Amino acid sequence: MRARHPQGDGPSIKQRYALVAAKSGKLFQTRDGLRFREASHRTLPVRTFGPAIVKACLKLGWVQEMDQGDGSTRIMTTLAGDAALARKMRRVIPNAFPSGQREALR
Repeated sequence: MRARHPQGDGPSIKQRYALVAAKSGKLFQTRDGLRFREASHRTLPVRTFGPAIVKACLKLGWVQEMDQGDGSTRIMTTLAGDAALARKMRRVIPNAFPSGQREALR
């Protein structure tokens, strides 16, 4: 069983993806879901992370929603989100076997 990412360690990998997309200013929540707007005003669906990741970042205060008036909201980072992105990621390599199996192999 995998351990969940503790929130005190900063953003998880998917939360970090969401923060990078929000920092660019091109991440929008529309009726069709999360969309990434290009410079040519073409929008692409976001498949790397979902609305639940954005909600978690919103709850933690890393992003904010700005209503655009046309039924979509722009998702932008806050100062706390920029600070969370500035921290280095701590990579933890999970054990290949739980301790009971490791002892049995010895």
